[in-house]
Amino acid sequence: MNATIIILSAAAAAVSSTVAAVVSQERKSHLRFLALGDWGGEGVEPYCTKQQREVSNGMAFVAAARRQTDDGSSTIPAAEFILALGDNFYSTGLPMNDWDHADLRFKKTFEEVYSQKELKKPW
Repeated sequence: MNATIIILSAAAAAVSSTVAAVVSQERKSHLRFLALGDWGGEGVEPYCTKQQREVSNGMAFVAAARRQTDDGSSTIPAAEFILALGDNFYSTGLPMNDWDHADLRFKKTFEEVYSQKELKKPW
């Protein structure tokens, strides 16, 4: 499992660098969004991982970027919304018979990790 975490961490760093380069380039996209799948975490405290925090920081960096409109009259955000794709709670999912624990898992795995002001967009 540690090798998987190292590989995922390296992949996240590479993706973050690539995304930063793309954001810095002029582009003519009309639909701007971020997509995140398998944001996962762990099934035990603290529920989130270092890699999740690294990805959320990369997402915030990308979401904060702005570019000129095609006519140059104003700037627009690099991301207007965020898609949250599946496989979000590892390893046992949210406990359906214990809503207090489910709320804690959601708070620790999602709300506290993806909390940067730049990510305060529609999900």
